[in-house]
Amino acid sequence: MGVVVVEAPTWPLVPPDEAKAHVKIDADVTDYDGEIGGMLLAASESVDGPPGDYGIAVGLQTLLATFEGFSHRPLPPGAFGRERDAMLELPYPPLVSVVWVKYLDPQGVEHQLDPDDYELVQGGIEPGGIRPAPGKSWPATMGGPDTVRVQFVAGYEALPSRIRAAILLIVGDLFQNREAQFVEGRIVVLPNPTVDGLLGRFRQPVVR
Repeated sequence: MGVVVVEAPTWPLVPPDEAKAHVKIDADVTDYDGEIGGMLLAASESVDGPPGDYGIAVGLQTLLATFEGFSHRPLPPGAFGRERDAMLELPYPPLVSVVWVKYLDPQGVEHQLDPDDYELVQGGIEPGGIRPAPGKSWPATMGGPDTVRVQFVAGYEALPSRIRAAILLIVGDLFQNREAQFVEGRIVVLPNPTVDGLLGRFRQPVVR
């Protein structure tokens, strides 16, 4: 499985004025605006989507995931109210919507799956996905990688407070240690146990 960004989220994820207040710089002081803007972008990149380290979509974004056939994991008994057919799991929760599902049939011809043939499974902070609609099943595909492609929207309409706090902590750490965290002209976000603790409940495997 692989994932690419089709439509990127809007960064920074936290307003600059909020970051300035966090590092105790008055709103009318502009001397550090450029630095703080760069740190906010680095913090956003470190937590959000495929560029990030936590396997979550924070800002609203459109992603494209590819699969080797309709590989899936079975839903546990009682999941979502009843045991149903297998789910094609989509990475980078929270899942918002599916734009389209395309696949290569055994002859290598591409088709777009009718939206009536599958249904969305919302996972919250866990990965969601799609599963066949009642009375339907996944179509046969040719062998090999990238035979199924799913374009979908993921991310939060409103930033969760724990993620907001983590981003501000990253910015604060970068600001306090800004000499040490520039490497070859690039801002490097170093590990921070408190940030990891705040984001731990959201963390998922990173897929690129």
